[in-house]
Amino acid sequence: MNNNSFFREKPKSITVDGKEYIKFKSELGKIDSIEFGKCYDYPFILGVKISFKGDGTGVFSDVSMNMGETCKWDYPKQRQETAEDIMQFIYDILEDAKKQNLSQLEGVPVEMYFNMETNFILGILIGFRILKEVL
Repeated sequence: MNNNSFFREKPKSITVDGKEYIKFKSELGKIDSIEFGKCYDYPFILGVKISFKGDGTGVFSDVSMNMGETCKWDYPKQRQETAEDIMQFIYDILEDAKKQNLSQLEGVPVEMYFNMETNFILGILIGFRILKEVL
């Protein structure tokens, strides 16, 4: 599963895929758009794509899985577990935002987290959370 981390609470430190990020910054923004479906360029990829807007920043995150017949999974239940992870991801976002469906998430305030241990001036998005305290 391709996934930027979704945090249910404000993190004190950030670990993604076993890597701890010491230098990270946060930025406030909103969900600009969210959609569930096939990837345009790779129709065998299915998942959720979320676009965010911040103060002069526009980034996106996705949670997706390979649905192709030629995809080789590491173990028999991995495909099912990945699909369950995606559904849990969607449920958690809707729950934190107090919404019923994906289209209602547009405009919901978020805090985005960027890895500053890169050569990119703005950093790389490594996670986000719904700002439940302002809803």
